[in-house]
Amino acid sequence: MLLTNGLEGTSPELIAPMVDLEIDQRNLAIFVMEMPGTYEYKTPMSLDSHKIYSGVIDYLAAHDNIDGDNIAMLGMSFGAHWSARMPAFDDRIKASVVNGAPLLFNKPGARPEIIIKAMKKVLGAHSVVDLIKSLKSLTFNNNNGEIFNKINIPVMVINGDNDTLIPTSDSVYLSEKVKGAELKLYENDDHCAIAHYDEMILFSVDWIETKISISQKASNK
Repeated sequence: MLLTNGLEGTSPELIAPMVDLEIDQRNLAIFVMEMPGTYEYKTPMSLDSHKIYSGVIDYLAAHDNIDGDNIAMLGMSFGAHWSARMPAFDDRIKASVVNGAPLLFNKPGARPEIIIKAMKKVLGAHSVVDLIKSLKSLTFNNNNGEIFNKINIPVMVINGDNDTLIPTSDSVYLSEKVKGAELKLYENDDHCAIAHYDEMILFSVDWIETKISISQKASNK
């Protein structure tokens, strides 16, 4: 499972609760990477950042201890934008969990100032005008939304039903546009269903295991 963070969430923040939940005791390897444009990445995130994720998948697929035919993604917040986008570019991804993804960017200026500031930094934008231009290049509605038709794997869309950072409607829209996608909204919860974090992680991993048949393969060993 390739796990990727959002604008300001760190890899340790994502992985530490998984250790407490003993996710590492399963037959599921977890590889955590920082989203392009965050922390150690010096090059701003862009439409071409899918090449960085594909490079990581190259590494995973070639690893002796990884089943290259059973790679899944789990993205949180802006990282979920990429767990939604990558299946359209890389057919080695067999299932994907998309939690709290920004996808449409209809009103980028309407978000909290802290989010605007973080997005400008990650995208290398020097002004709100530059930011809007960068976000418009990433919207899933470009080219008449053709990217939705390119996603042909099991997708689980997750969020809180009252996301105050990224419109919950983006999550609902993705679930409606991608054939066979499933939607799970946590009641009375906010961005990425953070108040249900442990429950959400267990649910996500259980779902991934059923979609890439890890449990069955392990029992056959």
